[in-house]
Amino acid sequence: MKRYWIFAAVLLLTGCSENADSSAPAKTEETLPTVILSGAADTTTSATEAATGTHSTSIVVTTVQEQTLPTQTAAATERVPIRTEPDKLPNTQTGIFESCDLQITFRGVILTTGIDLNTLLPELGTPDVQEDAAVSFGDVTISTTFADGADVITEIRVCSGAATAHRGGTVGMKQEEITAIYGTEYTTGDGAIRYTAPGGSLWFQLENGVVSAFGLIDGSKTAAS
Repeated sequence: MKRYWIFAAVLLLTGCSENADSSAPAKTEETLPTVILSGAADTTTSATEAATGTHSTSIVVTTVQEQTLPTQTAAATERVPIRTEPDKLPNTQTGIFESCDLQITFRGVILTTGIDLNTLLPELGTPDVQEDAAVSFGDVTISTTFADGADVITEIRVCSGAATAHRGGTVGMKQEEITAIYGTEYTTGDGAIRYTAPGGSLWFQLENGVVSAFGLIDGSKTAAS
C-alpha cells in the first residue's frame, strides 16, 4: 500500500511537468539586427545560434560609387610672353623707304602726287589762295599741272605741323627722329635730306638739325633735279 502511493505520486509529478512544458509559450527565434559598418565585415549572432552554440559570419559588402573628379592641369592656359618692341615714334616703324611712303595726310585726306586735285577739293574745302598752278590751305601748298583735263598734283609743301608724312614725319622733329623712322638711305642737298622711291621723293628741310618744312615731289621733277 505504501509503495502504491509512492508510485502514484511519481506519476502525478511527471504529468504536471509535461503539462507545464506543453503549456509554456513557444520560444520565438529572434534575429538581432545586422549592423553595417561601411567597408568592414560584421559578425552577428542570432538568439538561435546562441542557444545552439553555432555561429555564422555575415559579410556586408558596401558598394562605393566611383566619383570622377575633374582633371586639373598644371596650367589651364599657356602664358604667352608679352613681346616688347624698341621705343619708337607714334604710328611709325623703322624700315626701308618705299613708294607707299610717298603720302601726306592733311585734314584727314591722303595727298600724293599723280592724282587729280579736283577729286580732293570737296573734302579739303575751299583753298585760302588759288592760282593757275597751285593752291594753298594755310601752311600747306599743293602744286599742279594741267593734263588730260585734270589738275594733276606734282608737288606738296608743308611748313607746319598741320600735316604729317606717312609714318609720322612732320615739322618740328629732329633729324635723328626722321632717320629713325625712314632709315639712313637718303641724299642731302641745300640743307635738306631726301628719300627717293619709284614714283617720287619725300624731303625734309632742316634748320639747326630740326625739320622746318617737308614735302613730296613727283618722279618727273625728282629726275630733273
